[in-house]
Amino acid sequence: MSSDLFDKPKSAVPFSVFLAVALLSAAVLGFEIALSRVFATVLRYQFAFLVVSLALCGLGLGGLWAHFRPKTSLENAALGWGIAVPIALALILRGVFQYSPQNYWIAALLVLAPFCFAGTFLSLAFGRFQEQGGRLYAFDLAGAALAALLSVALMQVVSAIHAALLFGVLGALAGVLMASKKAFSVIICLFLLLVVLVDKRRGLWIVPPIPPNYLTAPPQSVSGADVPKAANQPISDDDWQTAILNWVNDPRQRAVPEGYLPDANSIADRGITQSLFTEIGAQEEASRRLAALQKAGKADKKLKIPHTQIIDTRWNAFARTDVVKDPGAGDDALLVYTNGNVPTNMLRWDGKEWKLPALVATFPISDWTFGNANIKDANVFSIGPGGGLDALLAIRYGAKQFDGAEINPSIVGLMNERTPIDYFKYNGGIYKDPRVHVRTAEGRDAVRESKGHYRLVFSALTKTATAGQGAALLESFIYTREAFNDYLNAVDDEGSMAIVGDVPPLMARLAATAVDHFTRQGESQRDAGRHIAVVLDPLQRGPYLWSLVVKKTPFTDAQTLAMAQSAARARLLPLWIPGRASSDEFYSLGSMLSASYAFQSYIDDGRIISPNNPQSRDLSACPDDRPFVLDMGTSPVSLFQSSPSLTWMLGGALLATFALIAFLAFAPRREGGTRGDARGPLLFLLLGIGFMLVEVPLIQKLVLPLGYPTLSLSVILFSLLLGGGAGAFVSQRFAGDRLRRHALLCALGVVALTLVFSVSNDVVSRALLGLPIVPRCMMVAALLLPLGFLLGTPFPSGMRLLAPDARSVALAWALNGTASVVGSISAAVLAKMFGFSIVLAIGAVVYLCVAGVFTIKKLANPIDNFHKC
Repeated sequence: MSSDLFDKPKSAVPFSVFLAVALLSAAVLGFEIALSRVFATVLRYQFAFLVVSLALCGLGLGGLWAHFRPKTSLENAALGWGIAVPIALALILRGVFQYSPQNYWIAALLVLAPFCFAGTFLSLAFGRFQEQGGRLYAFDLAGAALAALLSVALMQVVSAIHAALLFGVLGALAGVLMASKKAFSVIICLFLLLVVLVDKRRGLWIVPPIPPNYLTAPPQSVSGADVPKAANQPISDDDWQTAILNWVNDPRQRAVPEGYLPDANSIADRGITQSLFTEIGAQEEASRRLAALQKAGKADKKLKIPHTQIIDTRWNAFARTDVVKDPGAGDDALLVYTNGNVPTNMLRWDGKEWKLPALVATFPISDWTFGNANIKDANVFSIGPGGGLDALLAIRYGAKQFDGAEINPSIVGLMNERTPIDYFKYNGGIYKDPRVHVRTAEGRDAVRESKGHYRLVFSALTKTATAGQGAALLESFIYTREAFNDYLNAVDDEGSMAIVGDVPPLMARLAATAVDHFTRQGESQRDAGRHIAVVLDPLQRGPYLWSLVVKKTPFTDAQTLAMAQSAARARLLPLWIPGRASSDEFYSLGSMLSASYAFQSYIDDGRIISPNNPQSRDLSACPDDRPFVLDMGTSPVSLFQSSPSLTWMLGGALLATFALIAFLAFAPRREGGTRGDARGPLLFLLLGIGFMLVEVPLIQKLVLPLGYPTLSLSVILFSLLLGGGAGAFVSQRFAGDRLRRHALLCALGVVALTLVFSVSNDVVSRALLGLPIVPRCMMVAALLLPLGFLLGTPFPSGMRLLAPDARSVALAWALNGTASVVGSISAAVLAKMFGFSIVLAIGAVVYLCVAGVFTIKKLANPIDNFHKC
């Protein structure tokens, strides 16, 4: 292989080097975004956080490789990236997830490979052309900025998997630019591109059916058969035989044999994989076992396992959307999954209103909620109307107008589509009904535009719509304390907000949030309880288990009587209806709402582990600044406790960072190297941590005023990275002590602007809400570009001032990358403890320390004797 540009004079830096750095940087960020979409499709939302950490850790490890192998070819590093991307994806999707998904930590290790190649390339390029570090960093960030926009546009056209593969090809093109003899590199790039095109037909890189990984049998009988089980015992072949035969004969069972779906057994139920793909994998496993029984003559050869069928799949920048025909849903409904989880129902309807009661009979919780909302001749707003059930219920009960904000654009398109499948005819054209108005938008952002306009604001299984799909790194704002204010401000004096869900602890937290809302307005706890009603479906018919109704004014006696009577007719259990019913089945809910149990005691007792409360929960209301609504763990690190493997992987990144610090501090230099100033490692450590402590909170907090999650992420990253590139480019004009002073001022500027953002975000959000979306994005970009400019200066300046040779530059990349993992983890943990505003303030303190490093005058490096232009 060629030695590319290693031997060229450092003063001669061809433009191809800058272009190659931009291409590979764009490929890295684009691949990271596409990979987070793939992981969010297969794994649960918290694993999007893992992708960020893996990318940073891989880049750091690549820098470490470049330190020990400084003569590695730039061409080889770039081509290694291009080859590693498809191989890693194939092994992850068709290897780990298809055969051993519980060992997804192997997938994490595989993902490290391409990022290591990228880290090697970038650190080598910066080391070999160190005197042009400012310009190189400018092209590095500019390429990433373009990728922030390109990745979103690309995933609107092709799947996230194919977008990831194409970014592999894009990075490999950097190898072509670096090669002195380009034929081999061009052939590799063409081959990689051909593989992507062929895969459109062959389907090697697909989301596979995921085996359920039933580790042990539950302590219960199987499908009513007298087959006792001891807890935590392996499932035997005889037990499987009994389970399968009973399942085939019982059409009510659709996912896996009854008795083999306890919370502790399925990796989907353990919050790791998405339910759709695990369900299909379970059915395939059952079919294989049934075939073995039939071959052995132990089962009728005519028996078949009823299978869930994916009849349509759509990818976009927001999510993967699957239309599913499910035996359990019957012939009158299709299920529409977003990222393989929380399906919405597209009901078969012929447009005749008299048929609505029959259609909604299997949704008693939602039907009860709409029936008691007094919406006749009034307006209704739905957050996430999905397949149209909410609109049908609004029509059934005589609503004058139904408005909906659906965050997944594919669902809105499907509902109105006639080809290749006539969904429009199937659902009766419900979204074209003159009373129905559904648009693609984030629900809370859309509802805040109206004041007192609706009789009902409704949300069913919305969960983490804004963050759960990977747009924000951690959580969403859909059920925070301020969200309740927005929803109740949007209803008239007789109006209410209603939330329907499936997780009882979440119901307990949201009921506490409702009490918190009214007590903050000066009402007593007893009076607050008169605004709230909670019912449960004890028969568990369908996906909806409970409904929380919060009325703007107190319920009247006539209204509570009607709610209690209708609940009895629907065979629902009232957990709390003011003056009519009270239950302490869930966290002393009834006593808290009746004010016989102090509100603060209710919150405090949720944290205590007892026989009646085997798992402690944080049931307090969450503000926008700390929006961890679904994470009810009481520990600061509970974000990671849902997955021990995830915790181990992120912990490993921490250990790697500290090990690298120890290496820098104590390891002797190899022959020919020079020991740099100890302030260099300190600076790159601070920059890695500080940048993430600023970037993560900004992304999280600015998603809300921008509204559209995918658009928000693109605008925020593009602005920060483009501004950073400009700052790095300008820094190239300075050298020696002037560069030190310039970097010092920029670090202090970061401190000032970060503190301003931390205290003014709420004011900025309210000011932006009155603007159309395009001016809103332009204003956010205008606010972030100066901060990005300042953030882009310290790192390239530090490399020129404090990295005396190419090996030192490589170690700077290594330390900065692994320290960034520490920063991202710290941002999550500190936000859970104190809120994102405090995290921003801590980031400002870190950059104040960066400024302190630049105050020391004896920093100038002989490298600055090179040309400045």
